[in-house]
Amino acid sequence: MKTLKFALVALLVASASFVSFRAGEAQTALQICVDAPSAQRARIVTGYTNAHSYPATVTQPDGTTIPNPETRAAFFKRKLAETVRETVKSYEAGQAAEDARRAAAQKVDAETGIQ
Repeated sequence: MKTLKFALVALLVASASFVSFRAGEAQTALQICVDAPSAQRARIVTGYTNAHSYPATVTQPDGTTIPNPETRAAFFKRKLAETVRETVKSYEAGQAAEDARRAAAQKVDAETGIQ
């Protein structure tokens, strides 16, 4: 079965955090591929973009409506990158909160002497 790979280059470098790679790999980009049968490409892109509210038309500042200049494929890639980025942010925020909770608990236990 012939497959189609949707390549997504998502920059996942936010503030001071960096993604590390093995020697010889790109230092700032991560490629994510979705392997799917070529015959299913349109179905996958349409389903994903519709589920994420792809606007077929956009309104210009002068009030005229035009076809969306962002293609469905570009929207698919952008939304997938946003999902990855937001997932990483949510995970790291949860980890930071847990670390802070642990540190505060240890400090209170050490400083108050309450058993």
